[in-house]
Amino acid sequence: NHKPETGWFSLDLRSLDGNIVTEMEEEVRAVLDGVSEETQIALRMEPFHLTPGGQIPGARESALVTSAEAISKHLGYEPRVSNMGSSNMNVAIGGGTSAIGLGGSRGGRRGFPDEWADIPVMIRTAKHVVLLSATVGGAKTE
Repeated sequence: NHKPETGWFSLDLRSLDGNIVTEMEEEVRAVLDGVSEETQIALRMEPFHLTPGGQIPGARESALVTSAEAISKHLGYEPRVSNMGSSNMNVAIGGGTSAIGLGGSRGGRRGFPDEWADIPVMIRTAKHVVLLSATVGGAKTE
């Protein structure tokens, strides 16, 4: 059996509450310190991607969310509206800016020669974005 000189693992911690993530990080650090002391193996934690968690009070009732929900229904879809999840939207939300996710498939086999795009879903999403932009942006008809 070969014992490598180094090893690593990743641990993905997420929460809607940034304080919970901080508490979990402290607990992980304590576990690593304990194992390191017990085994005499040097362990260290290196955060490599920190995405803020959070929620914006009143976001569910905001024009952005209620308009996006109504447009989804208009387009024949039943939207799933929730305050739970983790994505790049967390960056905006963590900074106090409302954000929504439209979801849907973009295709498959990304990065491979036989990659494909789900054109009908992309067209539906484009329609949604145009309608939402006009609605929230206050488009005027003359």
